[in-house]
Amino acid sequence: MYTDDYYLHKLKAGQLSALDIFFKRYREDLLRYAFHLVGEPSIAEDIVQDVFVSLWENREKVMISENLKPYLVKVVFNDVMDLRRHEKVKEKYRKHSLHVYDEKACDRAESQAEYNELNERLTVVLDSLPAQQKSVYTKIRLEGKKYKDVAEEMGISIKTVEGHFTKAQKKVRTELQDFILILCFALWF
Repeated sequence: MYTDDYYLHKLKAGQLSALDIFFKRYREDLLRYAFHLVGEPSIAEDIVQDVFVSLWENREKVMISENLKPYLVKVVFNDVMDLRRHEKVKEKYRKHSLHVYDEKACDRAESQAEYNELNERLTVVLDSLPAQQKSVYTKIRLEGKKYKDVAEEMGISIKTVEGHFTKAQKKVRTELQDFILILCFALWF
């Protein structure tokens, strides 16, 4: 069995077989580590896959002399931290858009009757959604739950939750767009 140093030289020379050796050697350990950090098998798999793709793409720049595993573990950790920062930004944006959306809907409604009609239309739109989309949208928008919590509660992946939420949000915006435009038009005249 050759050392990492031997295969690193081959990797830097562009031999794909060296990447395959590293993949077979370290994939399982990296998967366990990534899963420990993110708690979602599909996300852990994506992170580890990205680490090996990045290793191949940056093979000429990698400055490792002996053991590759600590480097790969650090890359997994950094990728997980990047993912968490990205999720926090998305969550802040989501909360901000919900707040702005709610404020605008309330400000534009001339009377309680118009506000009630908006709520009724929202209920109709939500009732027209497929069951999982409605459930995901309700849990995130109305109950304020996080994607991860909804995924765990419903037994689906975070990516599936994101997909359901995105589709539901698009439908809600599309269906309510005309009503909100009418309210805006009414305020101008």
